[in-house]
This record gives sequence, C-alpha cells and structure tokens, in this order.
Amino acid sequence: MKILVLHGSPKGQTSVTYQHIRYMQKMYPGYSWDIALVAHEQNSYAQGGARREGLRQRIQAADFILWSSPVYFFLVPAQYQLFIESMIEEEPELFRGKPTSLLLTSIHFFDDVAAKYLQQTVQRLNMDYRGFFSARPGDLLNAIKRSNFEKHLAHIFSQAPLNVTESKVLVIREQGETLDCKVEKIKAHHANAKVINLEDYHIKTGCVGCIQCGQKHQCPFQGKDDHHLLVQEILNHTVVYFVMKNSHEIFSAQWKFFFDRTYYKNHIPLFAKQIFSFVTENDPSDLLTRVLQAYCEFEHCVMTGVASSNEGIERLLQEEAKYLCHGDRPSETFLGIAGRKIFRDEIWAHLRVFYRADHLYFKKHGFYDFPRYRTRMRDAISVFLLRFPSFRKRYQKSIKQRMIRAYQALFGE
Repeated sequence: MKILVLHGSPKGQTSVTYQHIRYMQKMYPGYSWDIALVAHEQNSYAQGGARREGLRQRIQAADFILWSSPVYFFLVPAQYQLFIESMIEEEPELFRGKPTSLLLTSIHFFDDVAAKYLQQTVQRLNMDYRGFFSARPGDLLNAIKRSNFEKHLAHIFSQAPLNVTESKVLVIREQGETLDCKVEKIKAHHANAKVINLEDYHIKTGCVGCIQCGQKHQCPFQGKDDHHLLVQEILNHTVVYFVMKNSHEIFSAQWKFFFDRTYYKNHIPLFAKQIFSFVTENDPSDLLTRVLQAYCEFEHCVMTGVASSNEGIERLLQEEAKYLCHGDRPSETFLGIAGRKIFRDEIWAHLRVFYRADHLYFKKHGFYDFPRYRTRMRDAISVFLLRFPSFRKRYQKSIKQRMIRAYQALFGE
C-alpha cells in the first residue's frame, strides 16, 4: 500500500509529530511511505510549478493519505492551513474516495477543535475518513499508550475481512415511524439485537440536585421507577445503539431525563466497557455531536460516531466491527481530559466531603494524577542558567532537537 503523509508541522522532521510518522514506518515497513513536508516547505509547494505538479502526481498515486499536524492556537499551523485552503480550491477532485486518517500532537489543548477542522476538510474533499489519533508529546515512550497507537494503526490500515464474534447488541429507540427504517438497518446487520423502546421505561424525574448519591453512589429514586432497569440493560450488552429524535438541535428531553439520572455515579465512568453508536432522526447538529463526544469521553467508552443516513449507519457498523476486532479505543481529547482534571482538582480541594464516594474511587484508581516533579532539580538548575544570555542562546539553538531527543532510543539511535 502506498501511503502519502501530508505533514503539517513547520518544524518538518524535527517535530514530535514526525516521530509518530517514523514509528508508523517502523510498524509497517512493507508499505511504501511518501512524506511531503508541505508546511515546512510551504513556499515551494505554494508557488506551483514542478514541485506542485509533483505533489499532484503523488496524491493521485497514493492508496491512503495521512494528514499529520501539531495543534497551534486551537487549529493546525497557519502554513498547513494555507496549503489545505489552496488544495480545496484548486485540486478537490484529487482526493475523492481516497482512504484517509488524521494524526495530531499537542498537550490536548482544544485538540478536538483541530480534529473537527480536519474532519470537515476531508469531508469536503469527499474522502473515505477512518478516524483520528491525538497524542501528547511523550505518549510514544509509554508502553500502554504506544500499544493503543499500534491498535489504532491496525484499525485504520485494516484491509483483510474482519473476524468478529457476534456480541450482545442493544438498540434503545424512541417511538416514531421515521426511526423504524433506521432500526431495521441495524437489525439487518445484527439480527439478534434486542430492541427496546425508551418510552416503555418510566423515569419519574430527572436529577433533582440533592447530592444524596455523593456518599455511596446510590440515588434516592432507585427502585422507585425504571431508570435502574434501563441502566442494567446497557451494562448487560457490549454494543449499544441509541436511536433518537433530534428536532431541536439536541436529543429530546426524554433522553435528558435518562442521562441526568446517571449522575448517581457522580464523576466516575459508568459505561467504560461499552461501545456506543448514535443514530438520529435528522442530520446531527455540531452541538449534538460535541455533547455526545464529550459524554463518551467522560464515560471512557468507545463512540463509533453519530449518523442519520443509511450510508452513515453503515459506517457506524463498520467502525463497531473494527473496534471489536482490534480492541483499540478512540483518542481522548480536550473534552474528556480537561473535564476529568477539573473534577480531579475540585474533588481533591473542595468537594470530597460532598462526593466521598468519588474521592475514594479516585484514590483507588489513580485519578489523582497530579504532576510529579521527578526532574525538579534539573529544571531548577536550567531555569537559573537561562538567566545568562550565553547559555540561553545555546539552549534556544538546540531546543527543537531537545524536544525529540527522548525518541532516539525508540528507533535504536
């Protein structure tokens, strides 16, 4: 397979993003890798001529295109954005139908916005989008996070038929004729799926904010209506499809009653072992998609996506099969990471009295992952030396190399 990487870091090969590309080459040496440093060499690609024509031919020859970029000021770097805008305006047909994926590196500050920008870009180019991976500098040096990156690569590059054992599938739907065909589309693929109506479960009220659940994660309404029965249905299944109305830009209040009442678990994951897919009556709004993505990141569950068309539902089914086969999980972004750190800090500092059950869970499961100053002495010395112009000048000259030096052992250098 010929893979073309459209690399968006202005630092070119001396970037953290590029180290991930090198690792991909190491993992898949049998593939043909072609890397275009379109941001680092922006002028030569923007001026047209032979360099631009050569890139055009490389795009045509590619079997797979990877868009790779750091996150600068909520989005991709300006040099990369300029390249993207020129390609959309001048060469949109070059990309049509080609499989594609996104790779982002950052400290996860609004990386979800950068991912959304690139997702919309590849959609405008009518490409076969296969997901994104957002990594933090240093993740490749962590065995667990490196393993998840490897699973993601297997997910996006998979070409052989997937050998997936049928899992327990649940479809929770609202009533309505417009949703019948969407349920049938899911049932055509999952003949043994259990289908239940949301309206058949009596949920007496939403969360009333009493915080009685904060001590033992027990809601005072449990057993007084059917909410706990619906939660148990979800926990008893691996794959769950939510088929919902969305006539007001967001899901209906009936769904909101359900989601609000799951707050009895406060700020810990309830559905971390599930794979969630969302099917909507109408095209999902950006608001709805963002809320559902944030919800799934908070729950630490797999989200295959949000769709309303038959083609979109087919994509959800394909993504579900890949997640079941490869065992990877979607990247956490700013939505989940920032929320978790806010809860971590607030519960540690102010709210542990009210949310005692959360506090005990956070301690047991390592959620109190505050920064550790393992390099405090070295950093203190460096900060002191940076006061001197001569040292500062030498340090600034080598800073790009310093940022990628730790990766050398990964490549045997």
